[in-house]
Amino acid sequence: MKIQISKIGLLVGLVLSTSAWAKVTVIQDSDNEIRLKVTESYTLGGNDTLSNAENLVIEQAKRAATDYAGTYVESELNLSNNQITKQQVRVLSAGFMEVSRRDFNHSVNKSGNFVLHTEAEIKLSKKSITDGINKLKSDPERKAKINNLEKQNKHLRNELLQLSKKINSSNSSRTDLMAAREKVLAELDNNREAAKQVFEEGTLFQLAMLDNSDYELAKKDIDENVFGYFIHETKISMGKPRFVKNKSGNYDISIPVQWNLRKSSAQKVLEKHFKITSKFQNGHMGTYVPYAIGVSSYNNRGDDAKKQYTENLFKYMKSKSLVIEVGSGSNYGYLPISANTGGMGNGTYGFQFSNDSKNNTMLKGYLYRNPVIIKNVTEVQLRSMTSLTAKVVLLDENKVRNLRYD
Repeated sequence: MKIQISKIGLLVGLVLSTSAWAKVTVIQDSDNEIRLKVTESYTLGGNDTLSNAENLVIEQAKRAATDYAGTYVESELNLSNNQITKQQVRVLSAGFMEVSRRDFNHSVNKSGNFVLHTEAEIKLSKKSITDGINKLKSDPERKAKINNLEKQNKHLRNELLQLSKKINSSNSSRTDLMAAREKVLAELDNNREAAKQVFEEGTLFQLAMLDNSDYELAKKDIDENVFGYFIHETKISMGKPRFVKNKSGNYDISIPVQWNLRKSSAQKVLEKHFKITSKFQNGHMGTYVPYAIGVSSYNNRGDDAKKQYTENLFKYMKSKSLVIEVGSGSNYGYLPISANTGGMGNGTYGFQFSNDSKNNTMLKGYLYRNPVIIKNVTEVQLRSMTSLTAKVVLLDENKVRNLRYD
């Protein structure tokens, strides 16, 4: 389901408190971004420097902006079934935040303490937040990374609070604590950048899903545009059948077949996914098969694979076999015109687009040959046959292996 953040207009004066001073006002709410004015203050301790105080007050302003984003998204979007939490949205929003303006001024409070005030203008990318929420819902790896960043941020903020207390309660300058606090602030900023990278980069889970999607599309391409092309477009003609009575007293029917299919369409599809060879032979050092294309496992695996899914696609393809099925009723004979033919590695898968009328060389010629044989037809079955049909069908390779010619 697509998520959209709706436009809520200019809500001047909307306040969300994250500290005693924080005030967040929406100054612009467009389709693409939310622009916030964040007013924040920080009371300096005896050991604070102005530079340290500016860093701290900007950190508070950023936190106020992400708190606003979390509440805004929670109210504007239907975060059903607790799929996305406000805390996750805060971390996500922090990654797509930009401080476009910051102004500082100062005052002295009633206790005589120096107070630093800031007015910061902060932009949040609405589109990026929306896309991020959709990615979180569908990608557990991203969600785990964001949850881990939220835990780190919680720990860092607690550490920041404790360091500030120690700095301001000390009677002497603690440069070591000041340096530690600056380091925590830098780590919080680093985590904002890390949150952005979580959504800009593909996770392993996402890549796996993409790979799987590509693989499924490739299988569909083979099924429809190679196997389907043979099934629907192959032109088949049959010669005169010959009837031979076998030892069991039944009949073996021998039917020569011719078939023809343009090679170019299927070749283009196969070349998208595999390295192919048009000079094809049955097995290693076997006979060359005319009008055929071969796909070798040896040339389509590991670093030689054309695509990430190529090796798996080859395994899928070789589990099937296109055959010419000739027969009638319950009596059929089969002639493979695509098959795994053996050879080096895990074999070579071949497609034969036309019969070799000169030498009758076939794929897997040591197991099959033309004419097609319909075996062991009884006299009763023979009398009931009025005609023979021929068509291309797709069978599991295991079934074809059990139909070998003998």
